[in-house]
Amino acid sequence: MNYKFGLLYATGLNLGDDMQGEIVRTFLPQIDSYYDGCFLDRAKSDKPIKLAIHGRFDSHMRGWPPSPDIKPLFISFALGEYALKQVLSKESIAYFKQHGPVGCRDYYTRDLLHKHGVNTYFSGCVTLTLPPSQEKRTDEIILTDLDPTVVQHLPSNILEQATVLRHGSGIPWERISDRLRGISPQVYNLTKRTKVHIALGAAQQWWVKQTETEQKIKDRFKASRDLINRYSKAKLVITSRLHATLPNLALGTPVIFVPRDLTYVRFTGLLQYVNAIQANQFKDKIKSYDLDSPPPNPKPVDELRNALTRDLKNFFKETE
Repeated sequence: MNYKFGLLYATGLNLGDDMQGEIVRTFLPQIDSYYDGCFLDRAKSDKPIKLAIHGRFDSHMRGWPPSPDIKPLFISFALGEYALKQVLSKESIAYFKQHGPVGCRDYYTRDLLHKHGVNTYFSGCVTLTLPPSQEKRTDEIILTDLDPTVVQHLPSNILEQATVLRHGSGIPWERISDRLRGISPQVYNLTKRTKVHIALGAAQQWWVKQTETEQKIKDRFKASRDLINRYSKAKLVITSRLHATLPNLALGTPVIFVPRDLTYVRFTGLLQYVNAIQANQFKDKIKSYDLDSPPPNPKPVDELRNALTRDLKNFFKETE
């Protein structure tokens, strides 16, 4: 074989990250190695490693740009504010130009890299490659990582029958930091300025890394597959998490996305496909929805699904 095949994995704090890897896995002819997205500069191989580089790169980035032994496919790639110094360096921009075009999960990432001369396009998320569900729908309504300020405004009959799920593990320091905004803008600005929440999150990731085994990675991938199967049968999903929203759009499961800030750059390009309500408007706007007969998602993702599927299949062919 001319190549080895790698699969990206995360450090276990967000099952949504593992869900992306589990979906990409289905396109690989085999898995020769797993690679931590935080340390892609450490990869070494006697043959080029085909690796899809996807997901959001932010405060967790450590080694960048990736090793010269990696042959990357940038697809569903997204940038956070704490990664910009590394990613926009002269060396990094040259790497993107060498290995482009870069498929970006949001318009923000697409436009930012494009301004620096990188060939980019909007790909959407790899989770959108999931086929529409053929499962028989249950009456289950799932609330995934739904903000407590939103939950209190759901009708009592919905709360009584709903299942509550969480994608994250550990203590969600970044989400706690965001909630401080509504309680004390001064404390919130302090945590942002001192990056306390970043340090605490990094400490948790370090601990997970110390106990990481290949079996634990595989177990998380299996857990994400089980979660996908559950979503595929649900009547409705209401969530504050993008990682829960996007796979449900692909599955055709009705979903209501309730983030704190609909203008957040992570969502650019994606909101046209989903029924979305900003959290502080949920109390009033949810009254227009019949949750017993959930509204369908407003726009099909077929075009994105087909393009993502084509690009992943072509990339992971054993020979060029």
